[in-house]
Amino acid sequence: MSDDEEVKKEIHKISFSSDNSMFSFGTEKGFIVCSTKPFNIITNKEMKGGFLFAEVIDNSNIIALVGDDKNDFFPNTKVIFYDEFQSKKISELKFGYPIRNLKTIANYIFVVLKDSIYFFKITNLSIISKFKTYEKNENGVFAVSKKDKEIIFCFPDVELGNIKVIKYNEKMEKEEKVLCAHVSRIACLNLNKEANLICSASDTGTLIRVFNIENGNLTHEFRRGTEKAQIFSLDFSSNNEFLSCTSDRGTVHIFNLKKSGDENLEKVQKGSLFNGLKRLLKAPSNVISAPRSFAMFRINDINTFSVFGPDEQLFVVSTDGNGKFFEIGFDRKNGGETVNADVYQILDESP
Repeated sequence: MSDDEEVKKEIHKISFSSDNSMFSFGTEKGFIVCSTKPFNIITNKEMKGGFLFAEVIDNSNIIALVGDDKNDFFPNTKVIFYDEFQSKKISELKFGYPIRNLKTIANYIFVVLKDSIYFFKITNLSIISKFKTYEKNENGVFAVSKKDKEIIFCFPDVELGNIKVIKYNEKMEKEEKVLCAHVSRIACLNLNKEANLICSASDTGTLIRVFNIENGNLTHEFRRGTEKAQIFSLDFSSNNEFLSCTSDRGTVHIFNLKKSGDENLEKVQKGSLFNGLKRLLKAPSNVISAPRSFAMFRINDINTFSVFGPDEQLFVVSTDGNGKFFEIGFDRKNGGETVNADVYQILDESP
């Protein structure tokens, strides 16, 4: 294997904090934590073996780590809680199968396996619940948001193309719904900050759909393109005006939720999350036409992940090669293709 081939494998999964103020990722040598505004490398920790996931818990000094399949010291069947200040492991969670995804929010952690999801309280690592997901959820598709004292999360349901949405209130009482979102496998999904909108894409990657969680209605449908693509990320801006999308096509798309002809968006933003009905919600298939993106930015890299910053700027992280961080500006009034971006190299050029 050449040096260049080794470098291309350096960066693994990207994890953003709940407020998108920082992101972290595992490497073949340890893990790295970066701030987004301004971009800066906060921690660059070298350890034994590589890590697939590195998730900062509630912007603290505790990192949840999952080793890659080559790590003999930290296997990919364990979540290691690592104190970065003390440079030592403080606890762990062990599973019988490889971990596909990992998400933390407030005092909770979600561990995603290929066909199940575990929900724990971090302080004592007690299990709250376990959920079945689609049996071929190999990429660990999952999203979580926090609204006041409620935890809302979603994942592919056991039935193909459906999305399970679950809410826990302050008393840890559970409510759930199922959305019929696509006819094929769910490849990517996300929640907005208020947790009343959900966006999703299937493994065809041509259409992006947005649903009102309260009533299950399809509020928006956007066309990313006509050719199949792997969708890597979807994210709502904090004011719910824009939706970003990245894929293996090398283009970052920005869709305008306000200009898509949805007259009910304000009602969606103000609506309550759950009305207590646990029923199957079917979205009409011909409600909304599928407009194309409002703005776009072309990146030569394939593996890219985007989030909106606090001032509605778009942050994009590429895991190709040594990795890049983009801060992208776009015309919020007229849209179009933008070339306005600040670009930062994440890792050193040398292998």
